[in-house]
Amino acid sequence: MSQNAAALALVAMLAVAPALVAEEGEPAAEAAEIGESEGAGDQEGGPFKRHRIAFLTGNTIVPSGGENEERIGTVLVPTIGIDYEYWFSRKLAIGWYNDFTLSTFVVETNREPEDDHGATSSDGETEVVEREPTFLTAVVIVWEPIHRLAFYTGGGREFEANEDFWVWKIGIEYGFPLPNDWDIAIGGAYDYKEVYDSFGVGVSFGKRFGRPR
Repeated sequence: MSQNAAALALVAMLAVAPALVAEEGEPAAEAAEIGESEGAGDQEGGPFKRHRIAFLTGNTIVPSGGENEERIGTVLVPTIGIDYEYWFSRKLAIGWYNDFTLSTFVVETNREPEDDHGATSSDGETEVVEREPTFLTAVVIVWEPIHRLAFYTGGGREFEANEDFWVWKIGIEYGFPLPNDWDIAIGGAYDYKEVYDSFGVGVSFGKRFGRPR
């Protein structure tokens, strides 16, 4: 189920971006003129473009994870992502963030294990579960109080072949403008999940598009 959901989300994101470009597109000459006036894609002043899509590569850090049940500690899980943001103004946006972990790991949860009859243990032990590659999707509010420095928070769900969890995401990102409305950003996020937590760090490559406003 999780793999199908991940595939559908990825296809949807890739399909939406060209459609938005076509809908919000501008003549080539006008775009070039605006790009020159903005200076290397930096949208601090003058017109700005409301749509942004970004591709992320990084790692998910699971403090209570490991490669197997005998080696619980901290595990780094390779992660990729694809994000879409719609900016209402230069300081406020709504985003759809999607992360895909690329390897299997185990995690020690904060719940007690159950026996064959569904009863929980009372000896203080916690449950260790295996997580196959996961797909996490969340809707967030993005706030940029200082130019290029953005904070975001929102809720979503992590999908996996065995069990799905609700997630609350909090993160920060700092971007560096590149020519032609491209940018590169570094950031980190904290994901609070139902039975375990994780942190994410990575680098994203973004592109703003649409008719300048």
